Amino acid sequence: MFGSLNVAPDCILPGAGSSDHIILAARAFLEPGRAALLSQYSFAAYQGAVASVGARSLVVPAKAFGVDIERMLGSIDPAVTLMYVATINNPTGTRLSNEQLQFLVERTPERVVLVLDDAYRDYLEPADRPDTNRVFEKHPNVIVLRTFSKIHGLAGLRVGYALGDPRMLAILRRLQMPFSVSAIAEAAAVAALGDEKFPSEARSLSSNERARVASALEAVGIEYVLSAGNFILLKVGAGRTVFQQLMRRGIIVRPVDNYQLPEWIRVSIGLPRENDSFLKNLLDIVRQ
Repeated sequence: MFGSLNVAPDCILPGAGSSDHIILAARAFLEPGRAALLSQYSFAAYQGAVASVGARSLVVPAKAFGVDIERMLGSIDPAVTLMYVATINNPTGTRLSNEQLQFLVERTPERVVLVLDDAYRDYLEPADRPDTNRVFEKHPNVIVLRTFSKIHGLAGLRVGYALGDPRMLAILRRLQMPFSVSAIAEAAAVAALGDEKFPSEARSLSSNERARVASALEAVGIEYVLSAGNFILLKVGAGRTVFQQLMRRGIIVRPVDNYQLPEWIRVSIGLPRENDSFLKNLLDIVRQ
């Protein structure tokens, strides 16, 4: 068994971040004439992966900026062979409750591969995290994605892993490029697995600062989406214009007009001084 995950080694497939597995799943289970199901406002890489193999993306309207589980399940048709669902959604920050997640897993047809993107799970307190380590034992059509890019801060090294039934992972492994994880990334990931202090401190800092930023936005009447991740989606009017103005002041946020959210921006939660600078400059801009 492998460490705290309590799964056998052949139930784990390392890769170049979870993006590697997103593409591998599309290559394995899609082709022209087939379709993948995903939620409105979900990670843009899902649609890119689907398009790369000539399949179709069926986008289900969101519910309060989050995944509408019942509508997703009701949208499965004979062409659908793959679903991408994030347990904490990027860029909205909304999350599936553990009950919603269980409902989704249990009602997804066995012929449909369900990819659960767990990239931001570590920003939840341990007691609040969904128990997805061994979900594939009862539901072999489920693949769970994890990454070291978020709370461990290793995004530039590109390292993550998938959890799943060995037969499912064997299919992905056959399609994976050799040497997808470098020796440096592997060493960093092993070190990160043995470091409980840094993720705990990062989670606490992110939670406290996210609440402080949200409170400051609320105090001046700026609409935002309640987030479970290390970022906040907020409504500022002309999102790309505000993004450009902040960029000129040395502050980088993300415009999300490519998600059909032209009035919104997404900002990562940083250190207190960084958040203070963002808030000050944002208010200067929106009050002009």
